[in-house]
Amino acid sequence: MAMRACSALDSIRLSFASGVSDRGVAPEDSAAPGGCDRYRVCDERQLPNPLSLQPKVNQQPKVKYRAHAAVATSAASVRRANQEIDRRCLRYVKELPPEEASDRDVATPNPKPAAGAEARRALALQALELRPVSESGVASAPAARAICDDLMSLPATAATVDLLDALPPALRARYETAAHTLWVAEATTKPRAPAPPKPCSLTGGAQWPRFVQRMWRAGMVAFTTEVVALCGMFAVDKTDGRLRAITDARPANWCFGEPQHVTLPTPDLLARIRVPSGAVAYVARTDAADFYHTFKTPQWMWPFFGLPAVRAAALPREALPAGAGDFVYPVLKTLPMGYSHAVLLAQCAHLHLLDSLPNYFGRADRIGDPLCTDYALRPGRVLHAVCIDDVLLFGLDPVQVARVQQAYLEAGRRAGFVYKPEKLIAPTADAAPVLGLQFSGRTGTLRLQPAKMRSLVSATRAAVAAGQLRAVDFQSLLGRWVWAMLPCRPALSVLSAAFALAQRYGRGTVKLWPSVKRELLAASDIAPLLVADLKAHIFGRVVASDASTTGLGVVAMPRIRGCAAPGTTVPGFCGAIDEPVPPQAVTGIVSSRWRWGEHINVLEMRAAHVAVRWVLRHVLSGGTRVALWVDSAVVLGVLRKGRSSSVVLNRLMRAVASDLIRANVTLDVDWVASALNPADAASRA
Repeated sequence: MAMRACSALDSIRLSFASGVSDRGVAPEDSAAPGGCDRYRVCDERQLPNPLSLQPKVNQQPKVKYRAHAAVATSAASVRRANQEIDRRCLRYVKELPPEEASDRDVATPNPKPAAGAEARRALALQALELRPVSESGVASAPAARAICDDLMSLPATAATVDLLDALPPALRARYETAAHTLWVAEATTKPRAPAPPKPCSLTGGAQWPRFVQRMWRAGMVAFTTEVVALCGMFAVDKTDGRLRAITDARPANWCFGEPQHVTLPTPDLLARIRVPSGAVAYVARTDAADFYHTFKTPQWMWPFFGLPAVRAAALPREALPAGAGDFVYPVLKTLPMGYSHAVLLAQCAHLHLLDSLPNYFGRADRIGDPLCTDYALRPGRVLHAVCIDDVLLFGLDPVQVARVQQAYLEAGRRAGFVYKPEKLIAPTADAAPVLGLQFSGRTGTLRLQPAKMRSLVSATRAAVAAGQLRAVDFQSLLGRWVWAMLPCRPALSVLSAAFALAQRYGRGTVKLWPSVKRELLAASDIAPLLVADLKAHIFGRVVASDASTTGLGVVAMPRIRGCAAPGTTVPGFCGAIDEPVPPQAVTGIVSSRWRWGEHINVLEMRAAHVAVRWVLRHVLSGGTRVALWVDSAVVLGVLRKGRSSSVVLNRLMRAVASDLIRANVTLDVDWVASALNPADAASRA
């Protein structure tokens, strides 16, 4: 497995110049979809140098800068990189379930897929749990089911929290009336369709009136004779075998303006948490039950969420409005999940509850908040993250984390929220689910659960074997890979053609391009390495890089007190430092001239890559966090994002990503003004 991941990293660094079936990698036709047993054991002498900084001429374009002894390959750095890959792959295999890891050491090739395009397509659809594609190439209907009252899952009591009372004052004033939320042509730059879309509604038969009665008894709906927008409703499967009701609120969204932007915590933010070496971190989680249905919307919103009409004779007399005829419309009183403003309202209401407990939930300890600039766990500190209905707590003291969790539960129950005991996770240092990933405080890692990663790899290889699948299913597969890569953002540079394919084809059936297949297979090969090391030690020096039209410069200096927190700088507004670094504190690493000219953004990216390669010579075993200063806003965005829409910059980012993932190095990239950049003079020498 380690050899296969190593070879994949070399292919990524070379921008797939030789394909993903090069040395050490089994051909595509020699293996069926699988997990760790998909990695074949090869002779190490057949593999390329894991940390080769001077690739063969026929494998990579000429390097645009002169070779320098400070960034040459060393045997120690190669050995450390190999040890890092072996360690992470071994941990990945150990965390697999026993039934999946029992044959992980088998080196025999898997049987070939069944012959024929139809057999390969059926194999892919079975692994992806997708519906088959018709012979005409038109995708089948989405996974929507008709409303069946006997199987529908509903809360026992809904609308227990008044939405306006739960919102902060500014949002409450905005949503008290419809004047500030409805669509106005002068208030937006985005055009809208001339008519509202037709909703998806699977509410026919006798099941619908019975289900409406259940919703009325739970307090979810009221009845009226007229509606402003007629929405739809259908059901989807739940993991427990029951059905979940989904409201198609697109007709209502057509009437409303664009909601304010809301920021939710993502895995790349959780990956910034720092756990002290030798310490054990604890995580706790709470999940509010039926969170959206807990909120009772203001009465002016109800006519915008009308549902298909039912006969008045099928409803209790006390439920009918005055002047009801033969038919009446149910209108939702709770917050529909399909409402375009629902995420904003639910998130802000939850944050407002936490703001009422400043002694436990300060904004400086809230992951994703602009005031939270330090993600280091220390004794006495508890970090928290709020993602709609989930509250996550991180700390070093389990007793303190439990105290904070209990204070939140008491405040939430007083406000009217309901929490199911089976969804609560007490403070634990073992692997726990966090935002669809796995957080392990004992080992200090954040990654996609290995069993889920193996399933994703199997589905990906099956899709590649099939060669085509529905556009919506390809987008879903791509989204799963993006989420799995967020703890290790540089890996996103692997997916370039895949994003282009997803943007070009939004519906129907798509045929995977050869470049997309290579990217998906490469992502599958490095799957065991997509992990964030939260216990990574801090590199003892700050590295700065710069480039000019004539040359490049890389310098290093001791860590400086008083500089901005990592990841908080904004180009043009807030830099890493406010005054020049003393010259005696700066050590020159590289100062050389370009052989020929390129765009300045490309030169700046190459200079940053040289800085990364110098760091790889000095990192120790285990994860390492390195502070890198650049004065290019473009390079800052590429390195922070992990990829670029520019083909040239993304190719360079792949080379950087290959070295970073190989050596388990995390970059904390910050912007510094050109006049204050310590590497500016070296780039012009």
